[in-house]
Amino acid sequence: MDQSDYRKEIDSIDKALTEAFIRRMKVCGELGLYKSAKGLPVYDPLREREKLQEQAAQSPEEYKEYTRLLYSVLFDLSRSYQNRLMGTANELTDKIRHAVEHTPNLFPESGLVACQGVEGANSQLACDKLFKNAQIMYVSTFDAVFTAIEKGLCRYGVIPVENSTAGSVNSVYDLMMKHHFYIVRSIRLKVEHNLLAKPGVALSEIREIYSHEQAISQCAEFLKTLPDVKVIPCENTAVAAKMVANSDRRDIAALSSRLLLLTGFISSLTFVKHSENSIQ
Repeated sequence: MDQSDYRKEIDSIDKALTEAFIRRMKVCGELGLYKSAKGLPVYDPLREREKLQEQAAQSPEEYKEYTRLLYSVLFDLSRSYQNRLMGTANELTDKIRHAVEHTPNLFPESGLVACQGVEGANSQLACDKLFKNAQIMYVSTFDAVFTAIEKGLCRYGVIPVENSTAGSVNSVYDLMMKHHFYIVRSIRLKVEHNLLAKPGVALSEIREIYSHEQAISQCAEFLKTLPDVKVIPCENTAVAAKMVANSDRRDIAALSSRLLLLTGFISSLTFVKHSENSIQ
């Protein structure tokens, strides 16, 4: 099979998925009207939890988490549709509706934006995709991004919320419950991590690797190939790179972005090429 054959097969599957999704939503709508007539709540956490476990149990191990995510989204959509049919409204939905109707469609090209990290960090890359000419204010923590907005130090902030391999950024979700803010735009960003070490250091020499817990999770498969290396979480990937650069030790490395080398934030490191177990 070539690429066109795979795409045809995917198109066929997608057609069946869409048809099944529409049937499911119609039944959910009918169920919502039944609940409304009987005075029953839309949200049934026990039922949803049982369904998640049931569907995940029917999936092979490598697809279990993806199945849970799929059905979590389906449940959210079903509840939203049922609420709309039932005329259920609350202060939040009213605010969202008002914002959609009255907010100008043009997103600003410039602005003062808070980003966690340093020049070359993923937040800065995301900021550049959101704004054509942003003035970036770098802060050390995600909490500081929210605080900067609340105190009026800036109007916008960039934070990560989801990762395709490591899942939700839980620390950010905790902060979202604590602070007052509005989500005005989102983007998808390809994230690449590199193993940075002192020039001339081979992979076999490394005994400790430092990085943010999210990057560690994203690189879990690679780290499994280094059973004798200790992996240590730290504040963020840029801090990890700077710590390794400033250290006198040659047996430590950082999981970070090689873009930090290009920006000049880190100048005394290079990256380890895994395929050759050496520095490229």
